[in-house]
Amino acid sequence: MIGGFGLSHCYYVLESINSEDDDNMRLLRLYRFYGSDTFRTQLIKNNAPLIKSKARQYYQYGGFDDGEVLQDFIQEGNIGFSIAIDKYDITKSNNAKFSSYAVFWIKKRIFNFIQHNSMTVKYTGQAQRALKKYKKLIEKESDSYGGLQVPIDHIVERSEEH
Repeated sequence: MIGGFGLSHCYYVLESINSEDDDNMRLLRLYRFYGSDTFRTQLIKNNAPLIKSKARQYYQYGGFDDGEVLQDFIQEGNIGFSIAIDKYDITKSNNAKFSSYAVFWIKKRIFNFIQHNSMTVKYTGQAQRALKKYKKLIEKESDSYGGLQVPIDHIVERSEEH
């Protein structure tokens, strides 16, 4: 029994769905009609290679070394795919293909994961030069303070002089 209906009824509904639909659309329509997680799970399993390939793209191009990061990317891709299942509008005839729509959400989730978990801070050239200048000044002034921490007011005054 799926969603309170027998399997033969599911096959009847499946046959009545547009024969031009691909497997994803058939499963998506069945999921929307019955609301059963069986169809949702099957949809996710059928698209696991798509999700893994997008996760690998981000993993390879990002230069990540940790295998756990790849697993995190795949998990985020699964979440993105689930969002696509919930948000895709099957009633509009001019929609993009479901797989194209799903790729958007998969990439979005993986990219957001990278942004939220990235430890790298990128500075402009001007900011890098300013940081380098302040580091040198702090090192120079800390020697005059006997290795103690230099007050910020003193650093600001000295930087304005240079």
